[in-house]
Amino acid sequence: MTWPSHLLWCGYKQRLGAPRWAAPRVLLGCASQCSGLVEQLRAVAIAERAELDEKRSAPVEGDRLDEGCQKLESLIQIAKAFYDRNVAEVKRLRRALAVEREEAIAEREKAEEVADELKRQHALFDTLEVRACTCIQQVDDCETELAHRKEAAIMCHEEAARTTRIGSSGPP
Repeated sequence: MTWPSHLLWCGYKQRLGAPRWAAPRVLLGCASQCSGLVEQLRAVAIAERAELDEKRSAPVEGDRLDEGCQKLESLIQIAKAFYDRNVAEVKRLRRALAVEREEAIAEREKAEEVADELKRQHALFDTLEVRACTCIQQVDDCETELAHRKEAAIMCHEEAARTTRIGSSGPP
């Protein structure tokens, strides 16, 4: 029994280690070819069965036709099994891709949330930085004012001390 070349090619391509992402296209192509092959074999089997029924009168021919129909039916069953296996593989790959897609979407949404939080924190940091600069400026201004007042107080104290010395050293 020889396999149709496109059936061998699909299995051969997978055994060669074709990239996993290429498998659905190959499988879909093989699946559609298998589906067509199943239908062709089914039509041939029906035609053979009809011929067999006509030639039932000739015992030798009928036996040979029965054997041919059995071979065709076994080929149909093999092709159908191959087709079903390919369809199941395509469905499995689609489910796996859907899961990967959902995970990627969830990761992207999480990354967007993190980015938004970072933007919010950056804006808050900028606000706090401006406020800190303002506070530092106010402290610098207060220190300058304090230094002036301290200087003025020292001058007043010295003036008062001079006045007190002058007043006490004056006429008794």
